[in-house]
Amino acid sequence: MDSQHDEYNVALKVSLTYAAIAALWILFSDRAASLFSADMAELTIINTFKGWAFVVVTALLLYLQLRFFIRRIISARHSLFTAHRELEAAYEELAATEEELRQQYDALEEQVAAVSASEQKYHSLFDHMLN
Repeated sequence: MDSQHDEYNVALKVSLTYAAIAALWILFSDRAASLFSADMAELTIINTFKGWAFVVVTALLLYLQLRFFIRRIISARHSLFTAHRELEAAYEELAATEEELRQQYDALEEQVAAVSASEQKYHSLFDHMLN
């Protein structure tokens, strides 16, 4: 699953959780309030407390859900950072190995050139001795 899809899933989960809790709260708290009193003045007070309770409960649930998702994001970032550091270390090691191989190759080319020059001198000396 790609990152953008995960982000949309988080937003959808938070929104659907809020909508479900809000709908259930409205449905059941109105019924409960009417059980406590039929007086309009008392219902007004009960509904005010009910509204504040809704705000507190949903804020707490939203906080808990967001904290959960933020911890997941932080954990994913930490894993990504660790993997990045390991990749950088592997790259540096590869670069150092490449440099060492270049130096060995250059030294080998110098030796081949020296052997070739020595071989030419040997052939030249041998030809000179035969003539």
